[in-house]
Amino acid sequence: MNVVSGKRKYTSLVGYSSSKLAQARDLPRIVQAGYRLIPYFIFSPQEGSRSSLFAATDPLVPEYRQLLKSDDFPVCTFISQDCNPTNPSEEAHNVET
Repeated sequence: MNVVSGKRKYTSLVGYSSSKLAQARDLPRIVQAGYRLIPYFIFSPQEGSRSSLFAATDPLVPEYRQLLKSDDFPVCTFISQDCNPTNPSEEAHNVET
């Protein structure tokens, strides 16, 4: 989105209208086909919120953090989509990134 140029201030209306322009009917057919495939690769709202709710409500999350804590890994515990506490990816531990 070209809102960062300073000529236009970002608002929710600008963001919404820009996203609608990106979904125009004159997109290449391969892109249109790709949009139709998206529902097969994303989680439902219930599935998508599962790990966040688990992390917010499970009283053992601080214990998982202590269990997985390491001086080599400065980032805290990651709760995966299937609610398994694990360490984040190597890239997530890169402090410069």
